[in-house]
Amino acid sequence: MELKESDKAYTVKVDAPGANKDDIKLSVENGVLTVTAEHKESKSGEKDHVHFSERVYGHVSRSLRLPKDINGTKIAAKHENGVLVIDIPKQDIKEKTSYIPIQ
Repeated sequence: MELKESDKAYTVKVDAPGANKDDIKLSVENGVLTVTAEHKESKSGEKDHVHFSERVYGHVSRSLRLPKDINGTKIAAKHENGVLVIDIPKQDIKEKTSYIPIQ
């Protein structure tokens, strides 16, 4: 996972080799971006015997706390050549001044 920042947006890149687009889920909840993916083992015939394998199968998940200046309604994602690219635009946050009454 990689997080980059520009003047107008954040970009998250996640390497997901072998994972289909439909096997990847994205969510944002309480300022946390979560990426989950499942790499399913392909079924081989009963007579096949695997001599060597370094392929990884299973469920993976990664979460990242997002900065406060994001526009959560405009997040976009695309999956291309085994890389998931998530574009997270920034928005201006103007701090409100809270006045505390003195008694």
